[in-house]
Amino acid sequence: VDQSEWVGTMLGRRVRDGYRYTENGKITRDKRAIIETEYHREESPRRVWDDYSPPDFDYVNVFTGANGVKENHKDAWDLTAEDFIRHHVYGYYEFYSRRMQANSPKPYYSAAAMMIWSDSNQHGRLQATENCRMSGRVDPVRIKKQSFYAMKAIQSPVPEIYLVGHWNYPTDPNAYVYGVKDPETHQYTGEKALRDPYNKTIYVIGSEHIRTVELLINGKSVGYNDQPEKVFLYKFPGINIMQPGYIEAVGYDAQGKAVASHKIETVGEVTEIRLTPVTGPEGLRADGADIAFIDVEVVDAQGRVYPLDYERIDFEITGPATFLGGYNSGIKDLGHDVDYVYAECGTNRVFLRAAREAGPITVTATRPGLPPASVTIYSKPFPVDASGLTRLMPQVYSEIYQAPKRVPCPLPELTDVSDLIVKQTIRVFVDDQEVDFGKDLSAYRMVGVYGPAFPLLDKLGVEYHFAEREQKLTVKHGGNVIETRVADSDLYINGVPGTINDWPEIINGVLHIEISTVVPALGFKTYWGENKREYYIVR
Repeated sequence: VDQSEWVGTMLGRRVRDGYRYTENGKITRDKRAIIETEYHREESPRRVWDDYSPPDFDYVNVFTGANGVKENHKDAWDLTAEDFIRHHVYGYYEFYSRRMQANSPKPYYSAAAMMIWSDSNQHGRLQATENCRMSGRVDPVRIKKQSFYAMKAIQSPVPEIYLVGHWNYPTDPNAYVYGVKDPETHQYTGEKALRDPYNKTIYVIGSEHIRTVELLINGKSVGYNDQPEKVFLYKFPGINIMQPGYIEAVGYDAQGKAVASHKIETVGEVTEIRLTPVTGPEGLRADGADIAFIDVEVVDAQGRVYPLDYERIDFEITGPATFLGGYNSGIKDLGHDVDYVYAECGTNRVFLRAAREAGPITVTATRPGLPPASVTIYSKPFPVDASGLTRLMPQVYSEIYQAPKRVPCPLPELTDVSDLIVKQTIRVFVDDQEVDFGKDLSAYRMVGVYGPAFPLLDKLGVEYHFAEREQKLTVKHGGNVIETRVADSDLYINGVPGTINDWPEIINGVLHIEISTVVPALGFKTYWGENKREYYIVR
């Protein structure tokens, strides 16, 4: 901790134990700023609005329901964009209320950060019906997901609300047909069912300044909510969504004053494709590497994006550039060498790379039944010397330079902190005999019980081996085989991956493990003493 500028945690690991905080957590808090870098761990694609939206009235996937553990050729998540936002609220509330301890004079946490900001094929974690990991607030081409706007409202320093979803639901009540899944296996049964469009819940996200939200449809109030769930989530159940026109949410403060609103209109039929080019602040450089992208929107006669468009859009390019294509989630026929994308919720984005020759570059988008749309970008000459080198640096958006200068994170006064009290020692017993971990060594409290591995394993009488080169520990007992590595949060139990809160580390030459996870995984019965200072293992 003393060597750090700040301390990051993932889901509160190493700092908290349930709703309480470890001794290490308290000391860390008073020495450095603690920043939560992952208070939410769910996934959802941008393209699926909710369970009441065409084309499927469901998030169609292959779902295991296996506690979030991804299996080969199967998905572990089954969240629409609407579900995703609700989970965001739950995760952020847990951080905001219990770890940040809002309004507390001595909060444990100083800030929060989004560890996974964009959807990405991180570590090859594409999954069966999806092409990426989908934890982000933006998709892989950085188009904002609904969760971006929801989190913006939640964290807003001024009153703000966000009305989740769209208002282009079918007006035929018989249109809402979806495939039924078995509640136990989460697999499709082949049967069909009908959702009730007269009885949908509408969700509104409000910042902490909001005390009451009113929902209106076509100017008529359909109700108020002054009892938000988890501070930020306002629910309006029993709404008939087959009422074209507009839906609006109005937020009121504690004095009853309207301080924020969000309105969503029903969008008309698609009439055209709109292309908007984006280059660096100095334009597109003809250096053979510079990238431009083109925002693609499918709009109605008033220029509004049609939220339910998922059709294919083809592209042609002329001029000194290479068309790089775009991205679609859940589409298997889309590669890097194709000249088309599918709209997702009426939008997408495609990219091109400039050649070393300057000149006009024209991109044309086409779809049967719509007029072609074209946009032209003029790449600029890029100076190089006789050796082919240049003094010009790659472009950076000017907003970065205009941002406020960084300031040191304020830290609390270190008035009641002692370096001598850095951990809560835990006594470990095997069949009522205390484990001797050796001179100046002990087990102690992290999220669970953490301590030296070998003295405990010897006391248990289990077979184990530590491979120095791979830094891999293998333990065998009663038909169970446990494998774990230093600095790795995976714990393999009979070949099946699981997760440990505090991964193995070598501290002062001694291997430490999370005892309270490894020992039960071997099949031993364990329990805590009454004062939570003793940990008992029964052979």
